[in-house]
Amino acid sequence: MADGRRKVHVVARMREIAIVGGGGGAVCLLDALSQTSAPPAAVTVFEPSDRLWRGRPYQRDADCIVVNLPSRAMSVRGGDPRHFDRWLADRRWQPGDLRDLGPYDVAAFPPRALFGEYLETVARHGRARLDECGWRVGLVRERVVHAAPGAGGAVLTTERGTRHRADRVVLCTGAGGPHDGFGLRGPEPGFVPDPYPVSETLAGIDPHDTVAVLGTGLTAVDVVLALRAGGHRGPVYMLSRHGVLPAVRQQPVIHTLRHFTPDRFHALSGGGEVGFDEVVRVLREELTSAGQDFAELETEFALLREDPVRRLRRQLELVHGQNLGLRILQHTLPVAVDVWPLMPYRDRAELLRRHYRALHSLCCPMPPSTAAPCWR
Repeated sequence: MADGRRKVHVVARMREIAIVGGGGGAVCLLDALSQTSAPPAAVTVFEPSDRLWRGRPYQRDADCIVVNLPSRAMSVRGGDPRHFDRWLADRRWQPGDLRDLGPYDVAAFPPRALFGEYLETVARHGRARLDECGWRVGLVRERVVHAAPGAGGAVLTTERGTRHRADRVVLCTGAGGPHDGFGLRGPEPGFVPDPYPVSETLAGIDPHDTVAVLGTGLTAVDVVLALRAGGHRGPVYMLSRHGVLPAVRQQPVIHTLRHFTPDRFHALSGGGEVGFDEVVRVLREELTSAGQDFAELETEFALLREDPVRRLRRQLELVHGQNLGLRILQHTLPVAVDVWPLMPYRDRAELLRRHYRALHSLCCPMPPSTAAPCWR
């Protein structure tokens, strides 16, 4: 410069985003970031396991282990519900290629391992788009064991003592593995603490052995199906205090919520709380506006103690039923993340105490083709 002073160049520091956990949630976030026009940032994904991008639920496994939602409800891209279906079409995948759907099925339920392949593809393409836009995406194959606020963000510490600073931290750790609540883990063989992947964990079971499956939820059903698919001929018992199987998913319907919406509940709360009775009232309004009888939904809750096999058969017969109550209830699930924090603690505790098993069964149903072999 003419006056002898040096020109100073100021380079803005890149934002640091840390993603703890490298499963499906991380894939959704990477894909969303790759679709934005935000300034480039540095993204670091922490994932110690060998199930990168797939996570525990969608690791490589037997084809009889399928997703519990129709493929059209499994897109990872917000605002693009057909994203997964297009990916399947590009691969020329058809349900009949991999499993016999049978007379009960109402939609395509791909194997979970195939959905895991989809997650890997989306992650790979998302990283490539971010790289093209000047983002830096890194991967640390270590477990994060500690996080603390620091310098306008957070400092993460891994199991090896490595420290990483981040402006933003996103937890995508998932639900984790099952808890050994009965203390069965030990040196003696015969106990399988985590059944996934079933193609490996169940391979050592003699076809004539007696097998006890602890629980009657979706994981327990997967185990029974995998044993059946593998030609197991010995007795298989599902053991549970309550014996409540997942409900059977019915023919999907298109339903737009008119009353049971986040805006409605935030308006009702007035910046405060919304009681359980108010939630039920809004649900009743939703059903009534769709021409459905709330009493029929109440009946399904009351039948929870019905003989499990009888309940299973009855629900299979209702797969193509005309009553939409259960299906509308299932449509309200995404709104639950807004409603739950607005409810008083006492109402939440009472709801879990009285209706947890019913809600878990009815709102997280299994595909009909998964249910049908359970009682054959």
